[in-house]
Amino acid sequence: MSYTRRHFVKGLSLGAGLPILTPILGQLECEANGFATHKPPRRFVFVAVSSGIMPSEVELPSLIGSNPDEYQNLSLQEQELEPSMQPLNSLKEYLSIIQGLSGKMCAGGHTGNYGALGVWRAPGEKGAPPPKRATVDWLLSQMHPAAINHLATGLTGGWGSRITQGVVYPHISAAGPQKTIPFQASPDIVFEQLFGSVASKDRYSREKLLSKKNLLDFMAQDIKKTQKALPTQEKIKFDHYLDALEGLQDQDVKIAGLRESLEQNVPEFTNKYTSEETEVRQEAHFDLIAAALISGVTNVVTMKIDNSATFYRGLGINEKSVHGIGHNESSNGKTGQECRNIIRRHHFKIIAHLANKLKSVPEGDGNMLDNTMIVYISPSGDQHHGKLDSWPMVVIGGCGRQLKIPGRYLQFPSYGHKDHRTIGNWWTGVLNAFGNPIAHYGDFDPGLMKGGFDQEGPIPEIIA
Repeated sequence: MSYTRRHFVKGLSLGAGLPILTPILGQLECEANGFATHKPPRRFVFVAVSSGIMPSEVELPSLIGSNPDEYQNLSLQEQELEPSMQPLNSLKEYLSIIQGLSGKMCAGGHTGNYGALGVWRAPGEKGAPPPKRATVDWLLSQMHPAAINHLATGLTGGWGSRITQGVVYPHISAAGPQKTIPFQASPDIVFEQLFGSVASKDRYSREKLLSKKNLLDFMAQDIKKTQKALPTQEKIKFDHYLDALEGLQDQDVKIAGLRESLEQNVPEFTNKYTSEETEVRQEAHFDLIAAALISGVTNVVTMKIDNSATFYRGLGINEKSVHGIGHNESSNGKTGQECRNIIRRHHFKIIAHLANKLKSVPEGDGNMLDNTMIVYISPSGDQHHGKLDSWPMVVIGGCGRQLKIPGRYLQFPSYGHKDHRTIGNWWTGVLNAFGNPIAHYGDFDPGLMKGGFDQEGPIPEIIA
């Protein structure tokens, strides 16, 4: 029986059905070769927050005043968390706090744009230069594909953008050189994108989807005809548009194959998805992220949670935006730092809600959170005007047992000291751990190069 099934799986020749049937065929092949269960997918959520994450804002109270030049690798189980991190108390076994990584090869100031996930210099408050390479979130989405390989969503665009609806360009994710990734800021549109074909549960929804596919087929042919008449430079731009169009068509076909799972996990559509209040819209986006991950429609999400123009009126902070607060301007009788603490606690509360949703879903010999990595990071690095001596980040999730960081506080030696590490080393380690044996990801720090520091390679301490 095993012999017959093995040859059946390997002998199949699939066309359009390949993307939809690949997961089940992979499971059958594993079983045919004597493996009892199929390896659960690895999932990644990147949450980009404006105005920096100061090292003191995620530091353990027990380490205040300790030497930042020394390497620390501590268990979080018996540690008290910084007050704004209290929403993560029940998740300590999944929590990782990373301190001491530098990123001076990137741009400092109000925002480093692509630098946080791409490790290159990309300055510009009104928009970054064209991307230099694919960012880490995109690379992971190609290594761990789904119907929607990379879900890019969030509240707003770049540093000072006031556009909060529709397609926005925060300049933090890229699919390759010259290929910035657009984000969708409207929760109701994300809802339609993910669940529109099943939310109505009417018998015509599949026909609507097929009609949309036929229309895209027709449009793609017209684009190809037009492309032949364009000069070389315009053809390059048009290629990106065509790639996006064909990707959308492929995405719809794959989503159709997940209909049963989508129907089981579609959220109830309420006025939460059309609200203009920052905090409500953030919750709506995170509800959709949870539903998308649980239904299997995506394995990689990047969320732009706010920008410098964002107001947190629902938290009682309505006199100043994130920008003013970052400059330590008071608002509603609170200092800038007090406002930052309130906002960060709110962020960790909704992230904890997402993590607990995933934790409640059994998977393999554990749960979905065991196989997920949620990264909270700022394009501004270590403060509102990032100097990038340090690039703190908070990670929640079991990381698929590929990293040795869950439940740990990691402090790497500060900039310029022996065994100091950069975000390039960090992302190289992450990529290596999850299937890409790249020698080094990202640019090198010129200052460290002059000092003779060997910057190449992953951080061995983090890889399981």
